[in-house]
Amino acid sequence: MANHRKSSPSRQHETILRVLCVVLSLLSSFALVFYGISLIGRATPGLHLSVFAYVTIAYGLGNIAILSLAWTSRVAGASMAYQLLALCYFGIFVVDTLKGGIGASNEVIGLLLLAAILYSNGLAIRKVVERPVRPE
Repeated sequence: MANHRKSSPSRQHETILRVLCVVLSLLSSFALVFYGISLIGRATPGLHLSVFAYVTIAYGLGNIAILSLAWTSRVAGASMAYQLLALCYFGIFVVDTLKGGIGASNEVIGLLLLAAILYSNGLAIRKVVERPVRPE
């Protein structure tokens, strides 16, 4: 008879949470890259909007790169690199939002939504770095 080990429920929940965080992180990164490309694709985006679009694309691609680094090597520095990337992107987004003045509540909702996305991406990277090593 084969020797089967059952995973504890908390370990299964942790695995599900990790997979969901990684999928959400990848989806949000691709959405931000698509958003940046769509901003550039406008007829005349202007310098300010072009810079913001390129920064958005860079964040999306940077997040994917850091997530893959965390997945393949489990380097603890991946979390620190992501925090720096997210802080810079959020700072640029806040400055861009405040530059024109907050005229509507949807701009505040956009800031809160972006903060939630950045936090979940950071959580995904932490979960990937801290995942238990599989016994072979």
